[in-house]
Amino acid sequence: MIRNATLPPGSAQHYLHDDKLPGLAMRMRATGGRTWVYLFTKPGVRGTQRKTLGAWPKYNEKAARKAATIAAGEVFKGVDPNDAKREAATGSREAAHHANHPHC
Repeated sequence: MIRNATLPPGSAQHYLHDDKLPGLAMRMRATGGRTWVYLFTKPGVRGTQRKTLGAWPKYNEKAARKAATIAAGEVFKGVDPNDAKREAATGSREAAHHANHPHC
């Protein structure tokens, strides 16, 4: 099913939603890239948020469902599943800054 899915004409991207796990989708891009994502909403934030789970086909359907289930549990607990990624990125930027500017 995933291998044969095509992007609608004129679309830059399209989401193919999983029929077993709400929120799990395959994000298809006009460039040919396909990525598993988990779509969710956060209280107090307008619109749908997206957590990237992994690139297809390296990241298979079973792994995507497992990762989406973990992300759904975090959302249920009131935790943004993207927070850990944001914190890691902030830490990496700070470490790079200190490596390039040791006296700051």
